[in-house]
Amino acid sequence: MDILALSALVGFYLRVVIAIVIVFVVVGLIRLVPSRVVHAALAPFNTVIGIVARLLRAVFSPLSPVLRLVVRVLRVIISPIAHVMRTDARPNPRVAMILSFLPFVLLVSLYAFGAYLRHHEDPDDKILPLPTKIFEQFSETGLKTGDEELDKTISVTARGKLILSSLVEGVRQVVVSDETAEASGVLSGIHRALSSVFDWTQHSVLETPPDAHFVQLWLDLGASVTRFILALIAIMFAVIVGVNMGLLPYMEVLFYRFLVFFDKIPTVALLPILFIVFGIGELSKFAVVVIGVFPTVALDSYLQAKSLPPEQLNKARTLGASQWEIVYRVALPQIWPKMLNSIRLNFKSAWNLLLVGESIAASSGLGYRIYVVRRYLAMDVILLYVVVMTILLFAADWAVSRYIKRHYVWLDK
Repeated sequence: MDILALSALVGFYLRVVIAIVIVFVVVGLIRLVPSRVVHAALAPFNTVIGIVARLLRAVFSPLSPVLRLVVRVLRVIISPIAHVMRTDARPNPRVAMILSFLPFVLLVSLYAFGAYLRHHEDPDDKILPLPTKIFEQFSETGLKTGDEELDKTISVTARGKLILSSLVEGVRQVVVSDETAEASGVLSGIHRALSSVFDWTQHSVLETPPDAHFVQLWLDLGASVTRFILALIAIMFAVIVGVNMGLLPYMEVLFYRFLVFFDKIPTVALLPILFIVFGIGELSKFAVVVIGVFPTVALDSYLQAKSLPPEQLNKARTLGASQWEIVYRVALPQIWPKMLNSIRLNFKSAWNLLLVGESIAASSGLGYRIYVVRRYLAMDVILLYVVVMTILLFAADWAVSRYIKRHYVWLDK
């Protein structure tokens, strides 16, 4: 900063300080003046204000019926809103259903309107495809195999079997991967057993021919969902780690600071290291999801275990419960539904990390497909896959919520 700028800044602050001092001095002087003098000085202004008020009353008095009518109309309009915004309101089930779908309808309508405007100006626009184009893309990638002769002659039942076969093939590409194929010993035996199970399912149950063309959307969906479920199974072990940390002091001092530190590492920044250490197979994609979500769930489980009333634990000890019974039969059943909620709220984070892993190193999966088609500006495919992923996560969230409400009715009561 040069001398001129510094002097200008100092001058500005001095002017501000002087203005504040002047205001305080004026206020102090006014407070010293007797109230009679102040009233006498303001008397002319009171006269002027009274005259203005009479003029406004004379001008607006003919409009008073209209103003009253406007006030009544506003009261009629606002009263339902005031009823809705009450903390003790009880929405009607039908009204609740309509209101819950209203934001979806508005969002779809807004998108359709924007897409129509863009296509009205440029019929070849690819940025905002029309809803009809997205449905056409679903027919292409979700119902057809790419073999024109097969797609024309296949029956509805055979098409359904082919979709199931595509899902199974996506699961197979993840579970029976090249990593297990190259392994030896027990892993090699598991690989052969799983391969036999998938072969029997494909050829005997679903009657899929060896040279069959799979439906791309369901193949990618099967692969991504399998990776997601396997990662969630590993993440659930974080609940056990957290409850042990919360109740066993030595486990707390051993793992707590490490997990807090590890939780702050940006997982995406670890991707190059993970791909170098674990390779570009399924293990690296599995690791990126687990590393990103496991510490968060473990720390939440730790806090839930810490919040349990000490009286319960003391009663369990008094009744002769062992330390492991206190952890797994007293504490864990109480925090388990809350941890299901925690895992449910981490679905999006886990799926985002999975998409990042698939986009870098994969040959199938929803993230891989979006990464491939983005270079062609195939927004109809991208939006279709986004809608499929959103519906899938929404359905999983709803299923877990319903399970908690049905099996843990005592929660939060």
